[in-house]
Amino acid sequence: MHRVKNYLEKRNADYKIHDVTADPDALQRLKDLGYIQNPVVFDTHTGDHWYGFNPTKIDAAIAAANDLAAADL
Repeated sequence: MHRVKNYLEKRNADYKIHDVTADPDALQRLKDLGYIQNPVVFDTHTGDHWYGFNPTKIDAAIAAANDLAAADL
């Protein structure tokens, strides 16, 4: 998880962490999607999600979020 978090912070990306050890509903959502390990990254703009550190997908999600923010200006 630290690699994902550090990568997002270096790019000033907005993100939210859900602690599945403290949030049984969040844990169940991950299980329902078939995940058995952390971290799971959710792109709230597209609904895409994946397991682990994937810079290509993270960069695409950040770019899409920036494009949406620019369109709202």
